[in-house]
Amino acid sequence: MRWARLCLGLIVAASNPISANASTLTPAFEAAVERSAEIQALVARMGEQLAKRDAAGALLPGGWSVSVSTQSDALTTRRGAREVATEAAFPIWLPGERGASAQAADLALAGIEAEIGKRRLDVAKIVRDAYWELAEAREKLALAERRRAIAKALADDTKRRTAAGQSSQIDQHLAEAELNDAEAAVEARRSELREAQIRFEGKTGRKPPGHFKESAEARRATHPNVLALSAAVARAEAERHLVEVVDRDRPEFGLTTQTDRGDRSEDYNTQLGARLKIPFAYEAVNAPKRAAADGAIVAARAELVAAELALKTEVNGARARLSGTRQQLAALEKRYTQLSAAVILIEKAQQAGQTSLSELIRARVQMFDAANARALARIAVDRAQSDINQAQGIEP
Repeated sequence: MRWARLCLGLIVAASNPISANASTLTPAFEAAVERSAEIQALVARMGEQLAKRDAAGALLPGGWSVSVSTQSDALTTRRGAREVATEAAFPIWLPGERGASAQAADLALAGIEAEIGKRRLDVAKIVRDAYWELAEAREKLALAERRRAIAKALADDTKRRTAAGQSSQIDQHLAEAELNDAEAAVEARRSELREAQIRFEGKTGRKPPGHFKESAEARRATHPNVLALSAAVARAEAERHLVEVVDRDRPEFGLTTQTDRGDRSEDYNTQLGARLKIPFAYEAVNAPKRAAADGAIVAARAELVAAELALKTEVNGARARLSGTRQQLAALEKRYTQLSAAVILIEKAQQAGQTSLSELIRARVQMFDAANARALARIAVDRAQSDINQAQGIEP
């Protein structure tokens, strides 16, 4: 486990451009990466590939063996005949097997590192989404609290005016009802914010940052998903080469000794020998293996092409979404400005007795709805920029 944690730290440090793109969301993102079970599992698999790479440099491709056999006539003629034979057998690397095995292990290791980069981007998506949900909840609560403050001021003023005989009891009830509605909205938004905070902390183990906004970053040379699938293609090709090289059982070299005598009157005679086993390829066994390896290469290449097209579509879609949210925000800014101006005029008219309090309350509710829509549109613009960076493979 200590080795795995060390490797995880090295992978995190190596694959994260923290010095160039660090943000207030980076600590939470890195904490979420460390908590990712998938990434930890990938790091654990690195030890397996490193061991395979080391094994390719070993003297023998497998363990050697010793066999011992003995014969005697103790249960038959009992003349004293004895024979003892021993053999030490050593497997031998096939031509090209050592290099092909080392290459396959290296590419498998590179594939794991690329897959870690892909999984890091998956975690980035989860953390970004959790933050933007939180940001929306914060904005909604802030607007609800502002509405409550204005509703309370109106209720207090109406109560004073009613006591002075300048306003009716109906107006007081309307103002108090608006205050109660505003207070209920605050509690609902506060609950939503708390839930969003719990979800963020559950995914990252960190407190959410007070503010986060992504700037337009230069697109990465290669998207992590493309890197991972490219590594998968290279790994499949290396496995195909290994199948081509290892097309038979390994040769085996053996050293033998045989010690025997014919009967009790004879001395023991010891002989030394050598044995070489040379297996031959068998097409009925190799053809299915090559076909399976070829199929894996075709599938990996098809996935790579599909991913490149999908990523291009995703980036274009995110850019179109950013353009749309900006236009929507501009329209909502105008709507809010117009409603704010209307509320000021209605307030003056209401104080002059030219319109009812219910009309003022209705105008203020519309204004706060517009403020809420404008605030969410601003967040949508920031989130759309975040989506573009995500689609381009840029970590927060």
